[in-house]
Amino acid sequence: MKHDTLANLVASRICHDLINPIGATHNGIELLWLDPNVPKGLEFDMINSSVEDAKSRVEFCRLVFGTAASDIDVHTASFQTLLSKILDNKRYQISWSVPERMHRIWAKRLGLSILCIEQQMPRGAQFTVTPNQIVAETSLCRDILPQWDHVTNAMSSQALHGHDVQFAVLGDVIRHDPAVVIDLQPKRVALRLD
Repeated sequence: MKHDTLANLVASRICHDLINPIGATHNGIELLWLDPNVPKGLEFDMINSSVEDAKSRVEFCRLVFGTAASDIDVHTASFQTLLSKILDNKRYQISWSVPERMHRIWAKRLGLSILCIEQQMPRGAQFTVTPNQIVAETSLCRDILPQWDHVTNAMSSQALHGHDVQFAVLGDVIRHDPAVVIDLQPKRVALRLD
């Protein structure tokens, strides 16, 4: 078994095992919310918000870091909802022009691309997503991150940290395909993901 396949399976297993207790906790909090005898103070809201955030992040990680079956589609509305819970909606806005369903592998590429762009543009960006391309633009630019080398170069020697792993995973997912066009500019990042 190839190392990347094994890593995807491990990520899928971890996310699968975590989502069950998180989902059960979420359901328990919903039941407590319905009970008029349970006080609902600030601490209750904090717990509820944290569990909801954990649930969304695990589901998103399962999608982008887990194994992507070649015959499965993802509802675009579900993907948009999940992404809205992951990204800071005050800093990142997304304009969508995609069909109601997207192929799971394309959703994985899209999710990983957004995570990479979020690292490149941490103060915010305006995304435009079409069926084969994602473009992000910002007025608050920074130098192009060297981590992008992992997306375009399978033999990259750039050091990566845990919060940068999406660059290497995206590179592996697109297999450093020359048909994938990546245009990196200080205020604009575009990825054509055919």
